[in-house]
Parts: sequence; structure tokens; C-alpha cells
Amino acid sequence: MPKIDIYLKQNHEETEKEQDIDNLDSDGNPKTLQINELFIGFVEILDQSGVGLEESIINCITKNNLNLPKLRGQGYDGAANISGVYSGVLARLKSKHKLATYIHCAFYNLNLVLNDEMNSSTEVKNFFGLEEKMYTFFSNSIKRWQLLLSSGSSDISITLKRLCTTRWSSRYDSLLAIRHRYVDILKCLSQIVLRSKNEDEIIEANYLIVHMEDFQFIFSVIFIGKFLETVNVVSKVLQSPKQKLSTAVSLLNSALINLQEYRSQYSDFFEIAVEIGKNGVYCKNLKKKEAEE
Repeated sequence: MPKIDIYLKQNHEETEKEQDIDNLDSDGNPKTLQINELFIGFVEILDQSGVGLEESIINCITKNNLNLPKLRGQGYDGAANISGVYSGVLARLKSKHKLATYIHCAFYNLNLVLNDEMNSSTEVKNFFGLEEKMYTFFSNSIKRWQLLLSSGSSDISITLKRLCTTRWSSRYDSLLAIRHRYVDILKCLSQIVLRSKNEDEIIEANYLIVHMEDFQFIFSVIFIGKFLETVNVVSKVLQSPKQKLSTAVSLLNSALINLQEYRSQYSDFFEIAVEIGKNGVYCKNLKKKEAEE
């Protein structure tokens, strides 16, 4: 008989549930262990208490004709109303279904560690604040966005992205875009400063140029980008339905070793940042030349 794992993920006012099913033979022993993830759907949550969430989960399972006594696993984040050991969802379901073992989502754990680490640094918070301003500046105007896309000195398929407020590891993609399109972005901002008749637009573009040409910003793009690249790889693997616990532990240990080694690679990151900074100087000289013409 198939057994059920429930994975609850809260996303603002929406709740997502998934189930894992494994096949057993007539003696209750696993045949070939194969985990299948099936998306059930979104459920509007009006009561976010442990009681309310438990009721929503049970109603959803029953509505989809799943056998609740076969519940064997629970995977949530660390919110008290969900993971609380006394009145959270996990405790309430566990009291009725003894075999419904709880496992804290490894991806959430990793994200929480990363979130706390990044938010502890004022420099990092300011850096991402500037990055968000950059995205907002271009995305709030179709004309500016098209200008950026038409600047094809590098891969235009890599473009600025909105920062994800919950999944820090995914911010790697946004940093990757800045690194690979650094010159394109500066050129676009310079064109706006030279050609725009909107004073507010010019002021904002100049503000971004000044901060992008600052070496600390360039170095942060390289260093934080490398940091997030390492974590992002592990984060994606942890979300794989076929991932084994032993492999996850090994990946996390490897990531920790890599992060520790970065401390001794400062000169390498510095040299990369210097090379990118030279391109920024080129853009500055180009802007002066165009202004003179």
C-alpha cells in the first residue's frame, strides 16, 4: 500500500502541499524505492493557528481521497504554528498518527542560516539595497528596459532580476547578471545621463553610476557572487526528490570547506574585481568623450 509524506510550504496567503509515495510489496518491504512528488494544489488559509492549519491539511488530504492513516512523514519550516512541539501542526498530527515522523526542511534551514549571516552585515544589506534599486530603475520603464536589452555587447539573455526576499541562494542569478553585464549597465546609465531630459531620471542614473564604479561594489559582486554560487548549488540539490540524506550531509560539508577556503583567496577575488573595474573606467572615459562631442 502507498504511504504518504506531507510537505507544507507557506507562501504569503497560499499553502502548497506535496506527497511522496513509495511502493511496498505484500510483506510491507520496499520493492525498488522510488519517490514520486505530486502537486495537490493551492489552499487558501484563513486560520494560521496550529488548529486551523491541521484542519486545512486534513480536509485537503480527505478531499483528494488519500488514506490519512498512511501518513508517514511531515516536512515544514521552523514557524511555531507549524513546527511547535506542543500545539503546532506537527505535534497535532503526530498525536493522531504516530508514524508521521517530522523532519525540518533542510532547504529552509540552509536559507535561514544564509539569511541571518547576510543580514548581520551592514555592507551586504546596503549592497543588495543598491542592486534592488538598479533593477527597479530599469524595470519601471519600458524604454529603459529595452535600452538595456538592446545593449548587446554581452549575452542579453542574462539580465537583471528582482531579488527574492525568501530564497537568498537564488540571488546568485541576479549577481551573475551584474557581473556579466556590468559594462552594458554602465553604458545604458551613461546614455540616460547624456540624453535624458528628465532631471529625476538623470539624478537616479548618476547615483547608480557612482555606486557601481565604487570598488567596494565591484568586489562585492565577485565575492558575494562566489559565496552564493556555492550555496545555490547545495540548495538546489537539497530540493531534489531523489536526494539522499547522506549525500546532503556530504554536500553541506563540502560547501563549508569551500567557503572556508575563500578566506585565503582574497587576492584572486581582488584581481577579478580590478579587471572588471578597468571596464568601468573605460565606460567613464567613453561617457566623457561622448559629452565632448
